Amino acid sequence: MNMQALKFLPLVVLCLFAALLVFWFLEPAPDVGGVGVPLPKPTLSLKDEAKSLKGELFKGKAQPSSIEGNWAQFRGPDLSSISLEKHQLANSWPGEGPPRLWERDLSKGHGGAVIHKGRIFILDYDTEKLEDVIRCLNFENGQEIWRYSYPVKTKNNHGITRSVPAVNDKYLISLGPKGQLFCLDSQSGEYLWSKSLVLEYEATVPKWYSGQCPLLMKDKVIVAPCGKKAFVIQIDCATGEVDWQSDNKMRWEMTHTSVSPMTLKGGQKTYVYSGSGGVAGVSADNGDVLWVNREWKIKIAACASPLVIDEERLFLSAGYSAGCMMIKIFQDSEGVWQSEKVFQLPEKKFGSVQHTPILYKDHIYGTRPNYELVCMTLDGEIKWQSGVVKFGIGPYMMIQDKMFLLDSKSCDLTMISVNPDQYDQLLRLNLWDGHDAYGLMAYSHGILILRDLKKMVALDISLNGYKKIF
Repeated sequence: MNMQALKFLPLVVLCLFAALLVFWFLEPAPDVGGVGVPLPKPTLSLKDEAKSLKGELFKGKAQPSSIEGNWAQFRGPDLSSISLEKHQLANSWPGEGPPRLWERDLSKGHGGAVIHKGRIFILDYDTEKLEDVIRCLNFENGQEIWRYSYPVKTKNNHGITRSVPAVNDKYLISLGPKGQLFCLDSQSGEYLWSKSLVLEYEATVPKWYSGQCPLLMKDKVIVAPCGKKAFVIQIDCATGEVDWQSDNKMRWEMTHTSVSPMTLKGGQKTYVYSGSGGVAGVSADNGDVLWVNREWKIKIAACASPLVIDEERLFLSAGYSAGCMMIKIFQDSEGVWQSEKVFQLPEKKFGSVQHTPILYKDHIYGTRPNYELVCMTLDGEIKWQSGVVKFGIGPYMMIQDKMFLLDSKSCDLTMISVNPDQYDQLLRLNLWDGHDAYGLMAYSHGILILRDLKKMVALDISLNGYKKIF
């Protein structure tokens, strides 16, 4: 090589390095399930969005079950993923697993079910008609009572549905993959009102579609458009009118997380949301943004919602190298709300890729990116990990002093005794030949509702049979 060529060698190397940097930044992120590469972020048509705000009700032949359960929204009645129902659970399962009451095929997705007054509600999708479908089923046998569908063009992007509806005696609230918020009569399925978070608030739908679950507080629904025109909003279910909306001065975008209610010291009621640039709390009275924390940033697929520890502490966790962080919310000497980091741990210690960890008796339980179940103190000390026993990034919940986990890769169901001193496995078996089981569990009256990518199953995990529970 002559001297003239050598002169340009550093420039060539620099150009190659710059090209590699550009390629690295533009390369799509890995998918939540760890398989393949997601489709590009969907380009939303405003025309299609407007058409999607009204649909059609279809009546089924079934009636509600006389067995009335209650698991009425995301993570259960008190948003803890813990059931306090006292029905005795089976101590062992037969080789084929707990009795299967019914199963139902669904479109590809991860949206979990809710249970209320003898009914099950779930958000599904019709791939032939290109419609979101809100289904109301009999709790005991899975037969359809009614369904409400509306047109929206959505492609499979590692599943379509991700959100869990919310329900009470009067209203059923559902937030679709592309940001359509619907309110229906929870008994009849009749349309009451709808809104597009994209059209009205200029929200940006996340890469893997919306996974946010609406929060229902009495007859008010709280969601986070996290768009140019609003950060968090509160809507009156009876009228569809917006009570208040928070200004998104941070210019954050929507994530897959959901809004968490938090009462601060002194009785200040707030709602907390983890957006694309941090986490913030707003007043439950008028939506004013009270505090903002930008130390907590998630680059890829923020899914786990903020976990309220007490009136001061908030626990945050995620996958993709984010790890976890505990922050403290307090008022300074001038009465201004502030936040500060208490501790932060790397993902090898603790970090939840998919589901919100569970707070139980001053300990935090959850799965980390290496698929181990972990028990951690509120000071960030790891008490134990499940070791060779893995769970993927599937769902989990607690019933009394038992914890149930569904392996996202194999659909193995595990029951453990909740013990802060050691991992204490009681039962584990394969339920069916499924995969991509990310959807949240639901439980009531001895019946556990599970799903994988394409199927929902109801299991009787009670000791003497759910029909004998009174």
